[in-house]
Amino acid sequence: MTVTQYSIGFIRRYAPVIVFVFCLLALYILVSIGFLSVLGPILGGAIGGVVAMFVLFFYRSPLKTAKDRMRVPIDYRIPAILTSLYITSVISMYYFVSYERPLVHYVVFGLFAGYITYEIATGAKKRRVVPQLLVLAFFTYWSSQLAFPAGAYNPDVQGRALPAIREGLVQSYISLDFSIYLGYFIHVAETAIILDISPEIAYYLLSTVVLVGTLLILSILDSALPKISQEVVLYATLLFASMGWTLGRGMYPNKLNFFYPLILLVGLTALTLFSATSKKYANRWLIIGIVVSPALIFGHQFSSGAAMVLLGTIGIFVLLYISVLKNQYPPQPHSLTFGFVAAYILSIIGHPFHTGPLLGRASSLLLSVLAPLSGTASESSTASGGAGRYSELGLDLLLANTAGQAILFGLAVFGAAVVIRHSDWEYDFIILWMSVLSILLLGSLTLNARDFQPQRFYALLGLLGLNVCAGATLLTTKRLVPRKIGPPVLATIVCLFAIASLASPVAGIALSPISDEVPHYPNYDTEQKIEGNEWIAEYAENSESVIPPSSNIPIEQVSPTRGKITFDEERSREKYAYSDLSNESGIIVDDGRNIGGRTFVFVGPPDTEFDGEIYSNGQTTVYLPD
Repeated sequence: MTVTQYSIGFIRRYAPVIVFVFCLLALYILVSIGFLSVLGPILGGAIGGVVAMFVLFFYRSPLKTAKDRMRVPIDYRIPAILTSLYITSVISMYYFVSYERPLVHYVVFGLFAGYITYEIATGAKKRRVVPQLLVLAFFTYWSSQLAFPAGAYNPDVQGRALPAIREGLVQSYISLDFSIYLGYFIHVAETAIILDISPEIAYYLLSTVVLVGTLLILSILDSALPKISQEVVLYATLLFASMGWTLGRGMYPNKLNFFYPLILLVGLTALTLFSATSKKYANRWLIIGIVVSPALIFGHQFSSGAAMVLLGTIGIFVLLYISVLKNQYPPQPHSLTFGFVAAYILSIIGHPFHTGPLLGRASSLLLSVLAPLSGTASESSTASGGAGRYSELGLDLLLANTAGQAILFGLAVFGAAVVIRHSDWEYDFIILWMSVLSILLLGSLTLNARDFQPQRFYALLGLLGLNVCAGATLLTTKRLVPRKIGPPVLATIVCLFAIASLASPVAGIALSPISDEVPHYPNYDTEQKIEGNEWIAEYAENSESVIPPSSNIPIEQVSPTRGKITFDEERSREKYAYSDLSNESGIIVDDGRNIGGRTFVFVGPPDTEFDGEIYSNGQTTVYLPD
């Protein structure tokens, strides 16, 4: 036995200990620098590692136990009825309630997610499960638009995307100032024209539909990674659909929603070229990759870079396969994979829109690494790090509101320890991909969160990694517990996970249970806010205002979550406006680019004892100083 074979065998045998030590190390580093906001997920991962060490001491390869006996599927009319009931219940509950999420939605969402898990665990096929997943996802994501009839969105949408798209519809072209977003701006504009709807509705609808479409691509993951069973793939798809991050992207439409399926397609193309036994089948996927790649390269800078990281990882894995891992797996074709990966990376490097930002971020990262070693402070490393306002919240509040992520990380770490035990290249690639992203995530949190935003690495982990390993955990659990209670146990786990994810601020703080406790960015509009802004634009254009998310009147922070309006001693005689949303969502008093770097406070109404009210619509009020 060579040293290489011995080392690989050692890693596979002691995988639970390795992942547990990694979680403890990450926990120590992040807590020592004050990142308490991630304590819950990392602690969940550490617990998953402990459980894995205990279970795998008795069961060496639980994924390769005897195959499950076939069960008689539930009558097809039952899932049809339950799916219809979910649609009806979501529409009905928001018909009567606005600007908040009814408690019953948590229950209904968790129960439906648990039922779908039960279907998967009892052997239901894709053609039966996937439609239920699509319904669960779409109507849950769209519920925010029902809760906020004037629109719920991500900050970039109102500030950058929609103005450019509106201008493009008027002038019949999109300005080259938005060249790095050109592709998806055109898609939204075309949708608005074809369906004859407003740009806002076109953006919200297309963003939601495309994100839901990501589930369709995830559901065929086993075609590119054959050793990952259909059951694990379906669990992974469900977990991705119901994790807090995805819920937040779906309920508050975001530009990244347009590119998750494209990133997956490009990655699956490279993996299929590596695994395909039929040249004809490989060529079909190669055509898909060639068509999709330009949409990423010309569509969005970060997403094209994310695909480059994924393909780069695939390239590294192929190199390891050729050298270190050549005796671990059966022979696989790899020349086409190398060619596709190289062509994509060269397209990114050679693209004028990407070259400058890539070099800038690479140099910024290098400075962030070298600065601590040299005893100096670089602008990148000092201005972009820090634990942010979330780490200042109470520990009980943090743990309660990150329970969903803690469950996901616990399941994923347990699953990672299980799959490392197997000499399957499919799972080994997933482990390598998760390792790369974990290192990038840890580095961005501790060194440079401005140029390498950690939440985006976390999103990629959830898209392909955490969900797959968590799915392997669910399958392992079903095989280790008595056969009769296996599906109900899995359904209960996913039900609790779904409820905790929906309640998490990661899924959107505006509708979360802590929205009244933590000031935040108002990712929604109200009719009164829109009408008030229109009145101000027409009759009080140069007036001062305190309207979320910002204020041009000085705000004095009087506590961690409260602020008050402070007028200058020589007050202007101009009109000023105040919105009650300032006391419900929050006002920015300090900006920042790291996680939680911005400081928000609730701001109550001004002292208007000597000021006259000249306009009010019940939410926005305009005053004239006496």
